[in-house]
Amino acid sequence: MKWNKINGIMVAALLVVVGTLWAARHLSHPAPPVLPGVPGGAEPAATNQMTGLDETVQQLETEHARLSASLLAANAENARLETAKAQAEHGARLFKALAEQATVQDQNPTNTYPSLRHLLAGIGKLTRLGAEAAAKWGNNVDPQKLPPAEREALFDAEAGMQAEFFRLEQAKKLLNAQNQETALTPETMADTASCYLYGLLDLDSGQFSQINGVLQSYCQQAVQQGLLQAAPGESEDAATNRVAALDQLNQNARAAVQTLLSSKQAELLGSEPLGDVKFVTARFRAPLIQEGE
Repeated sequence: MKWNKINGIMVAALLVVVGTLWAARHLSHPAPPVLPGVPGGAEPAATNQMTGLDETVQQLETEHARLSASLLAANAENARLETAKAQAEHGARLFKALAEQATVQDQNPTNTYPSLRHLLAGIGKLTRLGAEAAAKWGNNVDPQKLPPAEREALFDAEAGMQAEFFRLEQAKKLLNAQNQETALTPETMADTASCYLYGLLDLDSGQFSQINGVLQSYCQQAVQQGLLQAAPGESEDAATNRVAALDQLNQNARAAVQTLLSSKQAELLGSEPLGDVKFVTARFRAPLIQEGE
């Protein structure tokens, strides 16, 4: 009984000590105040942290989208530069081949014009020489009314052009007989027109490469849009729209080429019948090439 009494006293004393310690700790570390409408005092901080985290995620997503767009743009620009480089190298090689062939002394038609590209360059050159002669002496000049020196120069020019025309005709027949098949690609389409313009406008290497690249891009558009050939079962309205779109593409191509020419070259290209020559076409037609040949 005495022992139980002592135990009761000890338990009571222990409770007093624990209560005192709890009160002291509570006073030194008070709980956060409870805000009206907010259960507990720690949730506003947690809410702020979550809001900040959401903003950070949004910023990262925005930056990721920006970097992805920049990467796509950089890749597209790199592809464009590679294409431009390839076109420039192709144009330089073709120009070199034309320029070297122009110095060949052998007047045999097949040696002077061994390919369609060389033939077109020759046709272009003959057209230019004819235009220069017409500008100098007129289309209906009477040689007998010219001074002797001018009359001799006119006869020499006419004789040279007639001989060149004969060689071109012979070379054209020989090439037709060979029946060389050329794949219809934007590159080959641009090459034929570029070679003609090389002879017609006496293009330098820089002009030739630039024009060849410009025409390649327009020919590529024509191929991609299906403008060069009628689709199976094409309706009359569809055909009309296709032809109109191709005409507009040719106008755009001609305008782009004009920006790369001198004023004299541009004037010649715009004269008749050259003003109607189409550069973007499945089969290039130079004025001196007759239909069906």
